[in-house]
Amino acid sequence: MTTYEDWKFDKCPNICEVLDQFPSLKVPASLLLSQLPLLQSRYYSISSSKSYVDGEIHCTVAVVSFRTRSGNGPLHHGVCSSWLNRITKSAVIPCFVRRAASFYLPEDRQAPVIMVGPGTGIAPFRSFWQHQKFTMHQPQFAIAANGDIPEVQCNTVEEAGQAVKHWDMALFFGCRHPDLDHIYKEEVAELVQEGVLSKAFCAYSRDPNQPKQYVQDQLKREADYIIQKLLKESGHLYVCGDVSMAADVTKTIQGVFREQAGMSDDQARSAVEKMRADGFYHEDIFGVTLRTAEVTDRVRNAARKAWNIIVQSQEDVSKTLVPTPLMTQNKKETMKKKLKLEAGTSETAKSRLRLPTRRTPSVRTDDVATKQELQFLREEPGPS
Repeated sequence: MTTYEDWKFDKCPNICEVLDQFPSLKVPASLLLSQLPLLQSRYYSISSSKSYVDGEIHCTVAVVSFRTRSGNGPLHHGVCSSWLNRITKSAVIPCFVRRAASFYLPEDRQAPVIMVGPGTGIAPFRSFWQHQKFTMHQPQFAIAANGDIPEVQCNTVEEAGQAVKHWDMALFFGCRHPDLDHIYKEEVAELVQEGVLSKAFCAYSRDPNQPKQYVQDQLKREADYIIQKLLKESGHLYVCGDVSMAADVTKTIQGVFREQAGMSDDQARSAVEKMRADGFYHEDIFGVTLRTAEVTDRVRNAARKAWNIIVQSQEDVSKTLVPTPLMTQNKKETMKKKLKLEAGTSETAKSRLRLPTRRTPSVRTDDVATKQELQFLREEPGPS
């Protein structure tokens, strides 16, 4: 099993590569097509406001392509993103809209809004600031945060401008290089000048002119601002991006609470959980991550560790229950009864008597990001 796991995580092969590596497999095309699962829907956050661009839906999509085997393997392409990149402007795209139940602007316009979205995680926040810009420039047509019902009825723009409050919005964005993938750079700069966004921070991870930085580093640097807006002013935190980043942001927020607000580890963790429970911590998390090599190595090591634990448990049981030439039937029965009694209080005996029955080991780890990545690898399709 270990050899198979090593091969699977090292090669990350698709079905064509498996058939190519094992030419002795003669699978009829009809059988292969009947067994392949249907492609699942790909979900992309809408990056436009219907108030600002009526009749249009904008999406912000990264074209996924990566090489397996730590960059030395064949080039793999995301299925949906590559198709979107190839089609013409007149092509018809089959799609449907799914409502994000908990990812929308707060009803209270006096509540601060902190948006954390590196890369294409900026997508839903573009719809936020477009809605804000619309209500600032056209306040007589201000729409409620849920986008459904009129919020104010005023006779003049001046009256509406006084009646409508505007969210205090701050954006934390991250990308690799300021000249290569800083999407919406000019648009965000204009929004800050216009007052639509109160602040905009950016972290670059591949800029040769400065140390490597991620959005987590910017959050730490602006710790006083985070405490003021989230704890003292009861603000809302929105996080959009891949599972690894989202887990790191959670740890960073807990660290800021612990270091700047004098909380213990348990208090900081409870504060974040309370924000989630009360609807002040919102997440829109991608199952897939563009940090493919990093995540693959992490999942691979966790799976190997879990499998070694299972194998060791099986060996312990075999050594315990193998009879010696001098062991009588009564002695064997006595040993079994003894193990059963120990099982009630001993975790070691419990692991000996109750071995996992699944072929794929269930990884036990305290790494939240790894748990989420493993769940994705089991339940979701490949990169989009």
